[in-house]
Amino acid sequence: MAKRMQTKLPEITEQLMATRHDGIDGQGKGLAQILRGWMAYYAVPMGGSAITAFWHHMIERWHGALMRCSQQRRLTWTRMKTIP
Repeated sequence: MAKRMQTKLPEITEQLMATRHDGIDGQGKGLAQILRGWMAYYAVPMGGSAITAFWHHMIERWHGALMRCSQQRRLTWTRMKTIP
């Protein structure tokens, strides 16, 4: 599963860069769909740590993509956690 995650995360980064102008809501809906699909396919008993790791890496990439939108770097992790 680690190899599959390593191949999927760069795809997510590319998607975030392609949908940069869709806004936070549009990107969030796309990421939610990716996460639901990932969980539907790879969720197995006792696999919660792998899903949490995938979710964490996905959020880090989203935060990085959102930080590129602003030259002033105003999106803190506190504010990032409030995004639905």
